[in-house]
Amino acid sequence: MSDQGLLIQNYVSKRIAALLREGNDANISRELAILRRGVGKAPGEYPEIFGILFDSFPEELMSKNGQPTKAEWAVSTALCLFAVHQQGMDPHTQPMNRKGATFGKSARKLVAKEDEMESVRRHFNQVLSSQDIRGCTHYLRNIVQMMKTKQIPIDYPQLAKDLYWFQCQEGRFQVRLLWGQDFYRNQSVNTEEA
Repeated sequence: MSDQGLLIQNYVSKRIAALLREGNDANISRELAILRRGVGKAPGEYPEIFGILFDSFPEELMSKNGQPTKAEWAVSTALCLFAVHQQGMDPHTQPMNRKGATFGKSARKLVAKEDEMESVRRHFNQVLSSQDIRGCTHYLRNIVQMMKTKQIPIDYPQLAKDLYWFQCQEGRFQVRLLWGQDFYRNQSVNTEEA
């Protein structure tokens, strides 16, 4: 099962690189627009994203019974959220995918002043307390839109891996803990920088 998390992470990294490497900005915009329409939908619910989502998708991560796998949910959610995050920004000069920018660290950067902490913490806790991938996606979208406004990137391949584990009962607690640690780590440093 641990190999699947790494496969997911690598696949999302390759898909984002392929999207951003596209030479034609109109094609990038079109593909990102298609992905945005898939946010919050189950894999299979919006067929237009299949070509973007499943191009070279690892066979071992695909559903065999028509029900979306945890991997398909994780990849779809991460790529669709990336498309929301990237909207309106030049993908070549302002990519919203950044290695090492975990969800917890990026959420913390939303707190520029101490009086913003309570609002950000409430949104952050909604994500953490979600019980399923649909709820998690809903609340993640809210935070991603906040990050988009402040141009705060996320490590989307890592987010995809985290979302995969979030769907596993034994992994959900670990993901929540890691996100929480990243959010609260060096708390005073982040608020002093602002």
